[in-house]
Amino acid sequence: MTSQRTTFPDPLEIQAFLDQQIQGQKRAKRDLSVAIYNHYVTQHLAPDSDATPQHLLLLGPAGVGKSFLVQKAAEMLGVPWIHADASSLVQPVMAGEEVERIVGALVQRAGGDFEHAQKGIILIDRLDTCRRTIPGPGDPGVAVQDSLLAMMDGLVMNHRDPSAGTLDTSGILFICCGSFPEVTEVVLARLGEDDRIGFQAEEDDEDEINIALNDVIERSDLVTMGIGAELAARFGSISLLKELNEDDFIHILDKMEHGIIAQKKRFWLEHGIHLNFEEGAMRAIARKARQSGEGARG
Repeated sequence: MTSQRTTFPDPLEIQAFLDQQIQGQKRAKRDLSVAIYNHYVTQHLAPDSDATPQHLLLLGPAGVGKSFLVQKAAEMLGVPWIHADASSLVQPVMAGEEVERIVGALVQRAGGDFEHAQKGIILIDRLDTCRRTIPGPGDPGVAVQDSLLAMMDGLVMNHRDPSAGTLDTSGILFICCGSFPEVTEVVLARLGEDDRIGFQAEEDDEDEINIALNDVIERSDLVTMGIGAELAARFGSISLLKELNEDDFIHILDKMEHGIIAQKKRFWLEHGIHLNFEEGAMRAIARKARQSGEGARG
């Protein structure tokens, strides 16, 4: 990643790149682009800024592209990124070791370059596995969230070679993900009947409901779902990704750069066979994949 503002992509450039790589999820792509830009400008291009780091939370079911969005954004920026599972932090006695392992993995991805790693992205998946479930310090979810807070607020790691400097994790962009299937009910319960008028006018249109939720979801809703107020406050943006529809599955199958249909066509072409799929066959595959409940992985 460059440190010169004149060559750093603005949010529209980042979103345009993501539009070329990923089908749909326009709101999430916009929120991710803005979060990336704001983070790198305040934390790296203007390091003397007093701005508080504001990370991103992506909500949505498995297989809708949360990790893929982050991967493609990191590739565009040329920054290291890693994917970590929040459930690996559930055991409090291992939390400290696991945090060190996560940051160490990012350093390794950066080729051992602490400065480059400090400009990286850590994706924390399955945040919903570390909710607060019981009051008091014995709750394992609290230990996990405290570990995440420590990384977000800044842990300093020393390089084995003193001349190589240190790594401050406060310069890293953290993007957390989770399914939180009850988010719609939580938001509607908070709004109450008066504020809900018109909110579900397009109740049969899932895209419309997601757009509306993105406009009204608040950090207090995260607290209701078991995320501590301090951790919820670290998210400058919360974005809800929509379920993939049949057309999305067909696009993933046939139009994506590494789509399975294209792979099969290339494979059989090596054997002198030209393989084609009719529209009905594509829709049947897409329908079966969607019914699997695994999202794009299906």
